[in-house]
Amino acid sequence: MTETGEARLELYADGGVLARWWPLRLSVPTPVVVLLGALPPVLALASQADVGPAVLAALVWWVVVIETSAPTEGPLAWLFPPLVRAGEYGFAVAVVALGAPDALPALFLVLCALSYHHYDIVYRVRQIGVRPPGWLELALLGRSTRLGLIAGAAAIEIAEPVLWTLGGYLTLVGVGESMTSWRQAFREGEIT
Repeated sequence: MTETGEARLELYADGGVLARWWPLRLSVPTPVVVLLGALPPVLALASQADVGPAVLAALVWWVVVIETSAPTEGPLAWLFPPLVRAGEYGFAVAVVALGAPDALPALFLVLCALSYHHYDIVYRVRQIGVRPPGWLELALLGRSTRLGLIAGAAAIEIAEPVLWTLGGYLTLVGVGESMTSWRQAFREGEIT
């Protein structure tokens, strides 16, 4: 893959703060990374345990495996962003459904804001040829930090207010910045 392709895969993966500063990188094929990362959370959630130590330990495992092994090279590297995204969304839904089912509407807001942001990343690069600003990646926290907030809030039974706040924040920052960038691109004639 070219340098541009690798950079795009990292951008599409939406790693955030932890992915940017994680010190260790392993070279592992994409399917192995996703399987190793997803297996403990799936088992912990399948046991229908409360959102407690087992689920939080599984989340920590997922974060460590995913952040140390994010592949950007190889024939299957393109699978990493969508599979990790599915893992992020699925883990969040499962944790909230088990630990705080009343907070599912608030989680829906969070997932809508994230889906819009991920859609925006792809089409901003394709249509305008511009990456989102660096501060946005940090401001939207990254997948591991978001999952930690969601799981932690469900574990200590404050998921509903935390998720409404997180959803509102992600919407205001992510969608607001996106609208500003697209308007500017239209004004400057980059898009007709």
